[in-house]
Amino acid sequence: MNFQWLQLAALTLMHLGVDMMGGMIPAILPVIRQNYGLSLSAAFTMLAVLNLSANGVQLATGHLRASSRQPFFLVIGLCLTAALCVFGLLPRGAYTFPLLLLLMAIGGSGIAMAHPEGLRAVHSLDRLPPSITTVLFMMGGNLGFAGGGWLSAILAGRWGLSGLLLLLFIQPLCLIAMRLLRIKLSVEDKQPEDEMPADEEHRPSGIPFTRLMLLSIPVATATALLTGYLPTHLHELGFPIAFGGFSALVFGASGVAGSIIWGILARYRGEHGAVRACLLTGIPFLCSYLFTLQHKWALLLLAGAGFCLMAAFPLIVSIARYAEGYNIGRRMAFIVGGSWGIASIVMMLTGIAADVTGVRLILLLSLVIYIAAAGLLVFMLPVKAPRTVRTAIR
Repeated sequence: MNFQWLQLAALTLMHLGVDMMGGMIPAILPVIRQNYGLSLSAAFTMLAVLNLSANGVQLATGHLRASSRQPFFLVIGLCLTAALCVFGLLPRGAYTFPLLLLLMAIGGSGIAMAHPEGLRAVHSLDRLPPSITTVLFMMGGNLGFAGGGWLSAILAGRWGLSGLLLLLFIQPLCLIAMRLLRIKLSVEDKQPEDEMPADEEHRPSGIPFTRLMLLSIPVATATALLTGYLPTHLHELGFPIAFGGFSALVFGASGVAGSIIWGILARYRGEHGAVRACLLTGIPFLCSYLFTLQHKWALLLLAGAGFCLMAAFPLIVSIARYAEGYNIGRRMAFIVGGSWGIASIVMMLTGIAADVTGVRLILLLSLVIYIAAAGLLVFMLPVKAPRTVRTAIR
């Protein structure tokens, strides 16, 4: 068991490093716009390309190599994320914007490849409780995304976009840890119900996967809009670039703490009820923050929102582990890549609208979508999980 905790720590740090690459871009969008003379819609198109590739490619890779235990895509994905550290070296000219989009697509594809196999590797840790392993793994991604925004804002503020080159140590460090700890992937077997272990009946299962997808899409979309637009809006209000990155860190770091606490509670109280409580508790915090964000003390409200709202998505992913429909690779690809891919399309469309409506209206839209997600959850997800299990993971 101790060795599996080490493996989980390595996978969590890998997830932190991968999502840090994606989390850098929203926080430094004002610097990118100034450096390359981009409009607001062009900047958010770039961000949308990153998010689309970071999630859409998961749909193409999640169902591949379902019977393999070697993390081939995980290794390739880590290497490709390095593209997001070098785009500051591009020269200014007529082809700059297409090249920026290309690097966003390459780096995003790397993020995409790392996620399905990363989750499968976590699910191979059969001696650890799944509600804890999944939440800790997702926690690493949340912390990396938030920390990447804060760290990139500091680096870009001090050395410009070329300062991101200092982050290129992340990929080789993760690859070395994976090699030393012999990371393998889980493989799903079909088994009759009477052959399942006795403790399986208490795990969340039996929920149709399509229902979980319908719940995950608005949660991911609202989170993408909030984290994507917040640093830009704070910069428009006169705050420095670093404050926008720090605000993203506050939201993400409080989400990490919330994911741990809610994950522990879910272990004893059930994941379905925990997801419900996360959304219903977090929405009032977010509403209060959006109407007071011109004050620095409002970060306390943002922390409360992150503590609750950021924990909802990892719990939905954990429930999807034993959902009915598709194999585990496809479920992980759709629940993460599919929902965030749709969120990226929405972000691209709102980026065009933001030139006319302004950024604040998009932030209010994220609140409305969170409320809609809570409404869907109340009607579609039972408080207690059913106890029918059809698959085993080894």
